[in-house]
Amino acid sequence: MSYIVSIVREGSPITVEEFHALTSGDERFTALDEERTAFEWRQPESKRADHFALSEGAIDVTTPSDAALEKMQSMALELGARIIGEEGEDLTDLDMSANKKAGGCFSAAAVFGIVLAAAFVLFL
Repeated sequence: MSYIVSIVREGSPITVEEFHALTSGDERFTALDEERTAFEWRQPESKRADHFALSEGAIDVTTPSDAALEKMQSMALELGARIIGEEGEDLTDLDMSANKKAGGCFSAAAVFGIVLAAAFVLFL
């Protein structure tokens, strides 16, 4: 199952030029298309690759690894943007060091789901 996480900037879409500036400064990015709107990013300590794509003024990453989320945080900071999950949750300030201690992205998602379920039960 995939989950899309996006870097978005309210009121000012991210431009192709901005995306190119972010990706050209990191040799771990490899262009996947001629227009350079889709890139593969190799993790620093792993062979896993995450795919970053510029679409409709946002940078989308499907099912990002923890390392990709950290990369997204630095990109969002540089752009003055936010990181938003496909269900609308704001991941911009997610503490990735705490996430690593908890067991990674899936553990964080499980904790988030439990918190939402508890809030729903309390609401009833």
